[in-house]
Amino acid sequence: MTNNEHLEAGLVIKNFIKSTAYSISHLDKNHTLHASPRYVVIEFLIDAPKDYLSSQAHTEPPLITLLFDRASCQRELAENCYQVRCVEPLDTFDFMHWAENAISVLTQALTVPGVNATDIADLQTILQSEPSQRFLFKTFASSDTTYQLDHLISQRPRAVFGIFTDGAGLSLQQYDAVDTLIFEQLHQEARLHIATCVLPEQEQARVAVLYGVGK
Repeated sequence: MTNNEHLEAGLVIKNFIKSTAYSISHLDKNHTLHASPRYVVIEFLIDAPKDYLSSQAHTEPPLITLLFDRASCQRELAENCYQVRCVEPLDTFDFMHWAENAISVLTQALTVPGVNATDIADLQTILQSEPSQRFLFKTFASSDTTYQLDHLISQRPRAVFGIFTDGAGLSLQQYDAVDTLIFEQLHQEARLHIATCVLPEQEQARVAVLYGVGK
């Protein structure tokens, strides 16, 4: 993979463990990207080298880069580049599984309809609301309905993008309950957006969160 390969409009995924790259302009079942006329491409990078240069300087319109890194990884971040780390140290196989799952969930949030509207601008707003440009991503087990974020009380998150998926029975009441439980853990000036996705084949509700860590 080269730093500046041609990018199609859509979601671009590069896995440096597998040395693979592909882009998504639409998904199956007629799910399409909910994008504004000023289109923003998102580049997902898994385990990118620290000296890797994102393609954003060579892309028009603007590009958001999300770098999915291991728990201990520290790197400098350019403008419109955001680091997403796993909460706990993982071996290579589990780390790659975590990153691929996180990207799949975020992709669903931007492409699958739910009980509220979500588009790329909502994700962009949350990313830009975290000054450090650093985030954690956590998926909760279906049996975990407390949705406790991993953070110090003195460092309550200021930016959270949640994803709530369920079957055809997903309701606004369920959405409100999840929204309240997460909101109560945040900084008083935090920005929060909960995306919802109705997946008819899914039997249990699932919640995942992307949240700023301030360091």
